[in-house]
Amino acid sequence: SSDNTLRTWDVATGTNQQTLTENGFQLRQVAVTADGKQLVTVSNDRSVKQWNLADGKQLSRIPFPTISKSVFGGLSHQGDLLAVASGNNTEVINLWKLGEPRPKHRINTGHPIAGLAFNPSSSLLASVHQNNEIQIWSVQDGTELLTLQGHSQPIVQLIFSPVGNRMATASEDQTVKIWDTETGEEILTLRGHQHTVTSLSYSQDGQRLASADSQGIIRIWDARPRSAPQPEESATAPLNKR
Repeated sequence: SSDNTLRTWDVATGTNQQTLTENGFQLRQVAVTADGKQLVTVSNDRSVKQWNLADGKQLSRIPFPTISKSVFGGLSHQGDLLAVASGNNTEVINLWKLGEPRPKHRINTGHPIAGLAFNPSSSLLASVHQNNEIQIWSVQDGTELLTLQGHSQPIVQLIFSPVGNRMATASEDQTVKIWDTETGEEILTLRGHQHTVTSLSYSQDGQRLASADSQGIIRIWDARPRSAPQPEESATAPLNKR
């Protein structure tokens, strides 16, 4: 909110459950743990904070001297790990175990980072780079496992499939690509959008993939490997223009 607070609400009753204050500092990003019990916030006081949603109390605070230039990778699916890229050129990934004073790993990727994402088991961390490459890292020891190349324009979003070893990327080159996260193989290129693909979402079984572009066109794809893939459905969603 513009008053530098964060409020949680009961969606059934519409009542305000908790109001968390950042003491005058603007909130930049928010993530909720998978069990819905904790909240992580990034604010302009150059810190990442962990909160208990039951009583609104702050559990931990991680300082970041360059938070204004950081890329917040969010939480692992188990809610215990946090990935943040920081530094003057955001080439370094800080991988934190929440509640601990020092990062579990500091990974120098060698390239400016545009996005970060964990796989469902939190064993892998993917980094998207401004040179249109993707790197996949071991969360256990911080080693690089794969480098993926294929998009001709910047990558806008990356998500892992909820099942199996698949990952999807959306790009300004108007395509969606599906990758094998064990081998690095490009399995599918999904074509059909005429504008930048801005967002992706997998079905729970990982067999369908929804993509949306900057003009509000939504396409539903069969994400299983095959030749000459075509969208199963498409629709246009209205865009809010300011």
